[in-house]
Formats: sequence, C-alpha cells, structure tokens
Amino acid sequence: MSLVDRDGELAELGRWLRRRPADSAGLCVIEGPALCGKTALLEAACAEARRMGIGVLTVRGSVCGVGYAEELGESGAREPGEQARRLVAAATRSLLLAVDETDLLAPESRAFVREVVRLTHTGRIRVLLTGVSAATVPSIVDELRELAAGWAERVRVRPLGRAAVAELARARVPGPRADTLAEAIHPVTGGNPGLTLAMLDEAAAAVGRDPDAPDGLPSAGLARRLREHTSREVMNLVEAVAVLDAQCTPERLWNVLEKDAEYVSHVAGQAIASGIVRPDMTLHPYLRDAVLWSTHPAGLRSLRLRAAQVLHEQGVPAWEIAPYLHEAGIAPQPWAGGVLYEAAEHASRLGRHRLAVQLLESASFWGSGPDLREEAGVRITDMVWWMDPALTAPRLRRLAAAASDGTFKPGSLARLSRHLARHGEMAQASDMLRLAEPAPGRGNAVGAVSPGDALGTADGAADVRAEVQRALSGLWLRHLFPDACPDAPAPDDQPHPQLIAEGFSWLSSAQRLSWLLAPGVQCSDAPNSGPRPTGSADSAGSAKAVKDVEAAVTCAEEILQSANFDYSSLEPMLVALFCLMATGRLDPHAPWYAALADNAALADNERMPLPLASMLSVAEAVAAWWKGDLVAAQTAVHRGFERWDADRWGVLAGLPRGLSALMLTEQGRFEEAAAQLARPMTEADLASPYGLVYLRARGRFRLATGALRAAVADFRSCGAILTAWGMEMPGLVPWRLDLAEALLKLEEYAEAAELIDEQLAFSPDSNTRARGIGLRLRVATVPPGERALACRKSIAVLQSCGDELEYARALGQLAQIYKHTGDLAGGRKTMRLAEKTARGCGAQWALAEMSGGSQARRKVPPPAARRGGRSLTPAEWNVARMAAQGYTNREIAESLYVTASTIEQHLTRIYRKFDIRRRDEIAAIVESRGAPDHTPAEIQDVA
Repeated sequence: MSLVDRDGELAELGRWLRRRPADSAGLCVIEGPALCGKTALLEAACAEARRMGIGVLTVRGSVCGVGYAEELGESGAREPGEQARRLVAAATRSLLLAVDETDLLAPESRAFVREVVRLTHTGRIRVLLTGVSAATVPSIVDELRELAAGWAERVRVRPLGRAAVAELARARVPGPRADTLAEAIHPVTGGNPGLTLAMLDEAAAAVGRDPDAPDGLPSAGLARRLREHTSREVMNLVEAVAVLDAQCTPERLWNVLEKDAEYVSHVAGQAIASGIVRPDMTLHPYLRDAVLWSTHPAGLRSLRLRAAQVLHEQGVPAWEIAPYLHEAGIAPQPWAGGVLYEAAEHASRLGRHRLAVQLLESASFWGSGPDLREEAGVRITDMVWWMDPALTAPRLRRLAAAASDGTFKPGSLARLSRHLARHGEMAQASDMLRLAEPAPGRGNAVGAVSPGDALGTADGAADVRAEVQRALSGLWLRHLFPDACPDAPAPDDQPHPQLIAEGFSWLSSAQRLSWLLAPGVQCSDAPNSGPRPTGSADSAGSAKAVKDVEAAVTCAEEILQSANFDYSSLEPMLVALFCLMATGRLDPHAPWYAALADNAALADNERMPLPLASMLSVAEAVAAWWKGDLVAAQTAVHRGFERWDADRWGVLAGLPRGLSALMLTEQGRFEEAAAQLARPMTEADLASPYGLVYLRARGRFRLATGALRAAVADFRSCGAILTAWGMEMPGLVPWRLDLAEALLKLEEYAEAAELIDEQLAFSPDSNTRARGIGLRLRVATVPPGERALACRKSIAVLQSCGDELEYARALGQLAQIYKHTGDLAGGRKTMRLAEKTARGCGAQWALAEMSGGSQARRKVPPPAARRGGRSLTPAEWNVARMAAQGYTNREIAESLYVTASTIEQHLTRIYRKFDIRRRDEIAAIVESRGAPDHTPAEIQDVA
C-alpha cells in the first residue's frame, strides 16, 4: 500500500529505531483499526532498520520467520519458548522482530513472540508489532505490553484526510477525474486507506471501459477488501448496522447481535475508528449497498427478520418495521401480517401506492387470519384502481366470488360494490351494497351508532367506518346509475365529529351532493308516449332546480377543496368534478382547480390517482370547449386517453368518447367523429350520465350531417332519461336546446319555442353559456321585427361568458337578419367578424352553416354532379340547392354575396345543362344527386 499522509508516523518509528536499546522501550505497537495501513508502516520501518544495519526477523503466522534465520544458529529446539531464548542469546547484533497482524497469529507463533517480548529487557532485541484490536478483553497486544513491564511505545494510525485521498487518487487514476473521484470516495470510506485503494483500483480499471465509472452494482472490490481484512466480530457488527440502517442504535445492535453491551461497544469503537461505520452508527449508502450485496442471502434474511423482531418488541411504528419484512421476502411471525397491512395504509396516505400494493400482497400472503387476507385483497383492488384500473378486473372477479359466501365485512363489501359499478356491473354492485347493509336496529345514518357503541371502541369505530364506506358506495352507485337508486343516507345526516377530525370533513357535502344531482327518480312523470319528455316549465319547479344547482355546486367545491388524495375520497372527487361540468359551473381559475392541475401535470406524481388525473384532463377539455377552443379541447381529451385509455375508463368512458366526438364534429372532421362513435352503446352506458354525453354527441353528429330525424330521436332519448332521473345536465347534455335546434331545422317552431323557454327558465338572470345558446335559438321563433334585438341579447350573453364558438354562430345569425332587412353593408361586416371568429375556433361546421348551407353534410358541392355526363360547378350547385329549397333569386344573392344578375346566369346554365324549363324541376335534380361523393360511408351508417 502506498504511504500517503504518514510522515509523522514514519518519523516516530525512525526515532524509536535510532535510540540505543538501553534508552528506549523494547516494544513498539503500531495501533489502528483494520485496513488503515499498519502493514505498510511496518514494512517501511523494517526497510529503515535494514539501512541502519539492524537485523530484521519477520513473524506472520509461523514460529520461525524469514529474513534473519541465521541468528538461530544450529538449534534443534522445537519448543517456541526455547527457540525464542536461543534466538536472543545467539544474536551478534541488534535485532528487530517485526510481527504483523498479531491478533491473527497461530498459538505457536504467539508463544514465540510472547517469549521474545519478555526478553526485550536484555537490550539485544526489539519488537515492532501490528494488529487489529480484538473484540474481547484483554487482547494479545495488551498481554504483550504487560510482559514488556508496561514499557511500550505506541504509534497510532488514523484514517486519511481528504487531501491524502486526493493524492492517492492522482497517483492511481490519470486525468482530471482524480480530484472528483476523491471527493466522491472519501465520504464512502471515511478515509480508510484499504477501502479507498479498493475503490480507486476499480475506478482505474474501469477508465478504459466507461468514463463515468464506478457506477452500477455495489463495488465488488470494496466488499472483498472489507471482508478479507476485517475481523469476524467487526464484520458481523457492520452487517447488522447495514441492515438496521437509520434504525440503528446501540441497544438495538445488542439485541440483533445477541451480545452484551460491552462487547458491542468495543467492536463498534473499532469500526468507527476505522472509518467504516460513521459516528451516528450508520454506513454510507454506497458502502451499505456493498455490504448487503456481499452478505450471504440466508444470513441477510436472518438478520432482517431479527431486526424486524427487535423493532416490533420495542414498539416501533409498523411502517418502519415493514421494510425489513418486505426485503426479507418472508414474514412468518404471527404479528407480521398486521404490521405489513398497517404499513401499506401509511404508504397509501403518503401517495406511495406501488409500495402499498407490494406490502398488501405480502400481508395477504402472510396474514394469520381470513379477515386480514380479505381486507388486504380489497385494499389491493383500491390501490390498483388508482394506478392501473385495467388490472382490477381479474382480481375483482375473484373477490366478488369470494364475497358471495357472506364472510366479507360490510366495509369491504361496500368498496367492492364501487369497483363493480365502475365496470358496469349494475346488478352485482347493487347486490353487493345490499349485503353491506348494517344489521337491523343499528341504524343507517353515517355515525349513527347506538350509545353503547362509542366511536372510541373497536366495534363502534368499525361500524362507523363501515357506514362511511357504505355511504360512499351509495353516492357512487347513485351517481353512475341514478335509475338503480340505491338507498343512501338522508341529506341532512351529519357524520360523527371524529370522522371530520380524521379527514372526512367532506362527507356531509358528498351525502348532500348525491341527493342534489338526482333528487329522486321521477318515473311517474316520464311520458308513456308523445313527441318529447315532459318538462319542468313551472316557475316553482324552475326555482327549485336553480336552487339545487347552486347547492350542488357549493357541495362539489367543498369536496374538492377539503378532500385529500385517499382511496375513500377518490370517488367523491370524481363525482364533484362531473357535477361542476354537468351543471356548467366548472371554473378553471378556482384555487382548488389550479392545485389539482399542478399535481396532475407531474408525470411521476404517484400521489395523484390516475383516474383523477385523467378526469382533470377531461375537465380541461370541457373548459376549453366552453371557450370555443376546439383544438385545445380535443388535445386535452386526447391527453386523458393517453393517461387512461378507453378500456380503463369503464362505464365512465362515455364522457371522454362523447367529448371527443363532439369536438371532431364541430371541427368538421366527420370521418374521425364517425370512427369515435362506431362503438355500440351498452345497457350500462345508457344507464349512466356518462353515457348520455356519448348519446348527445351522436345526436350532434347526426344533426351536423343532415340526419335530422335521427338526431331528434337521440335528443329525445337524452331528455326522457334525464327526466326520469330527475336530473339536469345543462353543461354537458342541454337536451332541450339540442332538440330545439333540430326541430327548428325541421320548421317545427312551436315545440322548439316551448323547449327553449323551459331551458331559459332554469337560468333567468344569469349570463351562462346555456342561456346564451337558448337566446340564440329563440331568435328563430320570434316575429321578424324582434329578431335583431333578440339576437343582440344572445350575443351579449355569449360574449360575457366567453364562448367564442357560440358567439360566432350568433354573429352569423345576426348577419343573416341584417341582410334580410336590407342592411347588406351591416350584414357583410358582421358576417366577416363571424367567419373570422369561427375560423379562430377551428369550427368548420359553423362556417358551413354561415355560408348558407342548412346542413354541413352538403356544405361542399360534389366535385362532379353528373347526369348523363353533365355536371354542376360548385357555384351552380349552391344556387341549385337554395333554389330547390324555395329561396328567391334575391335571397340567394344576398346569402352568397353576389348580385341577382349572377344568380340568374347560374340558373340559366343549369336549365340548359339539364334541359329543364321550370324552377320547380330543380328540386328533382338536386334530389337525384344524393349524398355528395365526398361523404364517407361511415357517416351514412352512423346517421
């Protein structure tokens, strides 16, 4: 080993050698911990002694050493003591006996050295020795000092400083990496020379292979050097320290090693002095990894289990014990399953769901009772639902089958019902929730336990928490399938105060929200026949609906402001987000929204549940849609699918699918919209508000592509279902407005006007988007002289709420009104603004409507409308279509921004091409053209 930073020690040894034997001690001990360079110092001292003419005899594990055997003469003595006496007697000059690793000498060698030390008083021989201090007291070194009558000098060896490590690094690793490497190595080895050289040797060997070495697996050379040159006692302690890590204390070391305090204190002192163990009884992480990596697996497992047992006996929290069991890979102790489960709950609260699942799987396997295994299995399903909902299906089937035998606890049954509902299993979810109902006489209200079952008792607490889970499941099922209408706690029931303190402060809001979203199934009010569902146009009903919406919004915001990211609050947060979207009251500028969005934006944020992050993407899409930014809305929906693909959404998939189809339809991307709508709707879809968004999207697609009667059927279905549920969703499914728009195109003005008035009654004084759209549609139902004023009111509301798309539509409508009243200049100016705004939104459907086409399906003429080789130009097609619809030449000219003379010329060419003489024959020509050649077959199929 290279001698660095050892000038002082070498000087001390030189002075000792130069003194006359009569004036100096006959024994000198080089003291220091393992791997600190004692052997190198010994060898340097021997070399100096030879230069001074002193004979050197070395002993290392054998009686007779090497280097000056001739001093023994021709002795046939075999006994070590006699051999030592003859050596001293026969010496003709001063001798130095150098003994390395004294504590490791064989018994014969020890006897030889012991006799030589006893004879140092003769002045003919001096002894220089090294050794690792033993873990037992007294050591061989202490015994030799006593033999030397206490007259022994000491040379103490210490670990290297940073500068010395840097010097060693520069000598062994070429280039500028040396200093950087030294800075990295010194904290690992604590300046221990042997360990430092082991790491430098590996770094030097790796330079040619990898410039960034050493990296990857813990250093094999470091572990090997440590084990080869460290006593078994110290190595056992180092392994225990590595296993205990941050939990290491002297008392715990005593118990893990099963040794007394004096023993552990002595060995720990040696390990600390060597720089291997830090003063706080820990190892550097890199060194710890090297020790654990090099420890025999069976021994490592035994140490980890022993550490877990000691920590458990000392009352350490479960989450600090569980890592030892988890890393051991086995947990045979009877208490281990409970510890693993409690630790998983703690990891879940910290948002470390992957670790929680791993701990729960161990708890399920090693749990000592069926109750623990059952609860662990359900909790795994909860955690997997956060991370990857697609993986819950196979596990859920097994749990549902096991739960059917009636052995599961009510809280577990309630949570299983939520998962079944998300997968669309309505009947099974309702059955599971009924199984979770409390026994007769115990009450249904959350927190409503009998006086004898205080929350502080184990049974009382279990009852209340089971009721919490039942209430949450009732909320979730009532939200997903309003028609199933499971029993839910009354909206005025209040949770137990301790539940609020434990993080369920949002529970009362969640209970009220479940009633406000669907205050009751109104099957008696649903129509048995007739063209549309019965509305709620009376003022009392409208006032109550407005009040319920305001209350629902308040409850939803309270949930989102106060709920934590926890398995119990996930469904209420999803319901609250959907409520704000459905009511049209989602505010992306609210503080709670910004906090959730910031968490969702972190790709590696395990604390944010994947379902919630995906729903936030959908909420972002809805907010962008309401502002008319169709491209941003489509991008946000796509991001929601990237985080959580359609299969993982389960019964909730109707929302993102429907939104995507709506955005594509508004952008005129009909082929893509048709592909999105190609998925057939299931019974569970139609039974859920999420599926109604999809049904509405299909209706809007049909409206845009000219299938008006099919669109009316879809919108009537939406209205009938929502009316039966007693629910309003003006933000996502404004069915009255959609139906009214379709009826207006069919010129059924009376029913359309009634529907519009019903919708406006829900928001009489507010500047909401739904009100603005209702006012825009109402324009077509008022007398011509009142239309301009009515349209301007619509524009004011839409401009106030910031919906650029509907604002553009209203402007286009106002432009048409100006033209029909003879204000052509005002019409052109307003139309230019409308088209500019629509183009900014990417709204190709709206642009097509503004161009004069009543149906986006026919907004572009066919490239070659042929009959016997004759075709129409695009301009001729537009004129022919409008003429067939009954427009006069002047009206067509105003709509297309050309002169009446130009229209007459187009009509003349049409007459000539098709050999017709009367205007009413044009309709037959247009009808014979059929759907434009560019219209995809998929559109026709869906429509």
